[in-house]
Amino acid sequence: LDRFRPSFLNRFDEIAMFRPFTDPEYVDMAKLHIRLKADGMKDTYDWNLSVDDSIPSLIARESRSLTFGARPTLRMINGILSLGVTNYQIEMAPLEEGSNINLELLSAENKRFKLSVEGGDSLEFQVGL
Repeated sequence: LDRFRPSFLNRFDEIAMFRPFTDPEYVDMAKLHIRLKADGMKDTYDWNLSVDDSIPSLIARESRSLTFGARPTLRMINGILSLGVTNYQIEMAPLEEGSNINLELLSAENKRFKLSVEGGDSLEFQVGL
C-alpha cells in the first residue's frame, strides 16, 4: 500500500481480503451448485435429479483452482450433467416431463458415470476432466 498515493487510496472505502477455499468448502460449493442445477432442471423440464453422494467430492477434488475459484466447479457440473443427459437422449430416448434421473459415480479414477432414468434404461459415460 505504500506505493500508492493517498489520493488513490482514499477512493476505496474498504479492502476485502480473500482466502482460498478449503476442501470442505469446495465440497459444499459443489453440492450447492448441483442442487441449483437440479432445481433448474425441475423448473424447466419437471425432471427430478438425484446424485450419488460421492460426486460432489470428486467434483471438488478435480475442479479445485486457487486462480479461478468456483468457475471450474460450475463448468465441471454443467459438463457432467449436460453430457449425461444429452447422450442419454441421443442413444436411448428423449426424457419426458416428470422423469426421475439418477446420476451415479462408477469410477472416480476413470471419471465414469451412470445416468439412470426410472422406468427406463441407464447409460454409462465417461467425462474427460
